[in-house]
Amino acid sequence: MKIKNIGKAAALALTALAMVHCSDWTETESETIFEHGLTESNKSEEYYKALREWKKTDHAISFGWFSGWGEPATNTTNMLMGIPDSMDIVSLWGQWTNLTPGKLQDLRYVQEKKGTKVVFCSFTSYVGQNLTPAEYDVDEATREQFWGWNDNDQTAIDAAIAKYAKAIADTVFKYDYDGFDIDFEPNYGYGGKLASHNDRMHTLLVELNKYIGPKSPNPDKLLLLDGEPQTLNAESGPYIDYFVVQAYTVSGGSPSASATGTEDDKDRRLQTCLSKFSSTMTEEEITNRYVICENCESVTDCLNGGFYWRTRDGVTQDKAVCPSLVGMARWEPLNGYRKGGFGAYQFGYEATNSPAYKWMRTAIQAQNPTMK
Repeated sequence: MKIKNIGKAAALALTALAMVHCSDWTETESETIFEHGLTESNKSEEYYKALREWKKTDHAISFGWFSGWGEPATNTTNMLMGIPDSMDIVSLWGQWTNLTPGKLQDLRYVQEKKGTKVVFCSFTSYVGQNLTPAEYDVDEATREQFWGWNDNDQTAIDAAIAKYAKAIADTVFKYDYDGFDIDFEPNYGYGGKLASHNDRMHTLLVELNKYIGPKSPNPDKLLLLDGEPQTLNAESGPYIDYFVVQAYTVSGGSPSASATGTEDDKDRRLQTCLSKFSSTMTEEEITNRYVICENCESVTDCLNGGFYWRTRDGVTQDKAVCPSLVGMARWEPLNGYRKGGFGAYQFGYEATNSPAYKWMRTAIQAQNPTMK
């Protein structure tokens, strides 16, 4: 969809939202304690209905990896409830199994009340990663025996990948998550017998799409791939809902006060992805699925909205107004198609900002401006 064209469904939804100011959706909720110590906002059902309807429209998404998910408490700092209302997709980085009743209540609230989609994230460097029963996860040989993996038998390898895909999907449905996010970084220290082989990764994606993903019987259950989607085989692209690119200005968690992110870098990254998948997808499809993310692993930089930001005209923006997180939200592809969205790693560190999630909320507004 071209940026200048707003679909009829979206236009109708926005009309319906005229009485609900969408800047409210980026606010953290007022807190009232109720059963199990969970928090609940005091906003109207009209507000939440409008919010849910907005999230169903065709728009660039806001995304983030969330770690440190805690038990319901007297504040929402470590809770899904505490994140900005208008975030579209949250990917859980750790702590996504063995959910307590309190966490399940927190999860259901953001899904059902706010329309926020919650997926879980894991590396898939090898078959069974993060899903092998503890008694079989003692060494590589025991683990591979459990999954049926045999280095010298392609049929056994394919069957083991299929078994792993089914276990991933079973976890999605067990907790009623909204999908799965593959952390795919084979060239950054996370390769393995699965991730370092594109043919095997393609098999995994095909098998997952028997249950979740854009080609599955359950297309509402998302399949994301973050990290290095551009290194996959071209045939794998159509099996992924979003290419979530770690378009980080810096890597690691050390503060980097002078680092600068640029629009030119994002243009180059998108072109690489377009070139890779052009034989199996249209340029519009690829662009609509392309999500760029900033690294907020440094608490200091996270609280400042990231790093400096330079636009295509070579002008470095005022960091107090447009840090890199906001710059990524504002970035629009040169081809005129809507991008998939923007996001951040460890955005949860900004829960302690003043106000909470100050820069994430600013970025959400920058990407999808408030309707007046």
